[in-house]
Amino acid sequence: YEVGLHAVVKDLQSASVAFQTAEKELVMDAPSANLLRQDIALLEQQIKRLMTDRDLFDSTLANNVARSASVVAPDIQNFIAGEFQQPVDEDNVARRVIRNADRHRSGASGAMMADARREQRNRSNGADVDLSDDVTLGTRSPLDVGTWSLDLIHMVTESSHPVLAVGYWALEGPRDTIGIEARMLIALLTKVDSLYCDNPFHNATHAADVANSTVFLMRACAVSYEEAPLEEFALVLAALCHDIAHPGYNNSFLVATRQDLAIVYNDVSVLESMHASTAIRLLETEQESAVLKECSEDDRILVRKIVIQCILDTDMTSHMNFVGKLNLMIDGLDLKKASDRLEVSRMFIKCADLGHSAKPWHIHRAWSLVLFDEFYKQGGREQKLGLPISPLCDRTKVRDTGVSQVEFLEVICRPLWALAARIETEEKKVTENCCQNIAANMVAWNQYKIDEDTEVLQKWPWISELPPAKRWTEDAT
Repeated sequence: YEVGLHAVVKDLQSASVAFQTAEKELVMDAPSANLLRQDIALLEQQIKRLMTDRDLFDSTLANNVARSASVVAPDIQNFIAGEFQQPVDEDNVARRVIRNADRHRSGASGAMMADARREQRNRSNGADVDLSDDVTLGTRSPLDVGTWSLDLIHMVTESSHPVLAVGYWALEGPRDTIGIEARMLIALLTKVDSLYCDNPFHNATHAADVANSTVFLMRACAVSYEEAPLEEFALVLAALCHDIAHPGYNNSFLVATRQDLAIVYNDVSVLESMHASTAIRLLETEQESAVLKECSEDDRILVRKIVIQCILDTDMTSHMNFVGKLNLMIDGLDLKKASDRLEVSRMFIKCADLGHSAKPWHIHRAWSLVLFDEFYKQGGREQKLGLPISPLCDRTKVRDTGVSQVEFLEVICRPLWALAARIETEEKKVTENCCQNIAANMVAWNQYKIDEDTEVLQKWPWISELPPAKRWTEDAT
């Protein structure tokens, strides 16, 4: 019932804004204008009544919404459709509101609601997604995308759509500038969300977190994308898609076990090549999500270039070489040139991919634990297949975790974030947030103690410390 009321209020506010804009832009005859004003006033009265009388909910709402739509002149309907970039559907509000009201009044359990969300998650289009819930992660308000302390790993539940939630707000500005339909963007983000596997770490929540970190870096560094909205759009999309369809095993495992993907991509950047290819396919060939089909050829080529390059750069085998080259050239970059901005964009997505290393300890620790969980799953699989256990994947060496993490932060993460700090704005958000957090996390890992309970260590050493939505058992794998 409450979700339904929220949806009605939101649509009523949109209708009022659209009417006021239409009144200024279009020449209307007096009868049409008066009828529309009367129906908006009627809807406002009905909202007040619905808040206190639930019996009116189903019986009157659909009729009033339909009547309101029927008196709107065709030219006004067309204007509203163009202004909000989606077709006018007079029954859509009533259907969504009544559907949600029925759920709440029937006393549906949390499990039933989660089942319904999981069913939505598996759909390939975004037509049935309830934006009042899915693009806010249940908060009923826009996510503060671009905030460094946004704690997605503890916000996201099993029934959430994190890629849709973060992507919707992160891409809102460039989408409006470029002119991409909201409906198509929602379909794209929903499809991307559904293609992520339920891995402990490489999942849709990680993708959303990387996108959020990318937006933070774009704002915190002295790089302006205001005159290049297509570049901003492509970079955020690359962040959202950078691990799409990740199987939960790394490149070395896929090559060693002679998986089809390794054969297709000749053992080179196997996963990254697959992620990039999948992203481009969604952007260009999927009928409902092909946001590039209306773009010019030059724009299409630019988006493809940025998405492919940035996703391929997340292959850690090229990390040291990338950091070394950028270290030599970053101070001489002209950030007004597209080619130089691309170098910075590549750095942003690499920083964001390792972003949890520079988050506050409670967030970094949570992400680290689920990453170890995924590593140990691979190590267990390698052991069963008689393969050498990959580095960091041997759970019998779990007590070395603190040492290995300090080395990882010192050798891999710290130099990369130091480069980002060299182009930050005068507010120094990268230094004061990210670089200082890395230093603090290194101290914390040096002091980190592993539970001495050997029975727990032999099974899933992190099970008691994982966020609730990330707990799983070996049988569930």
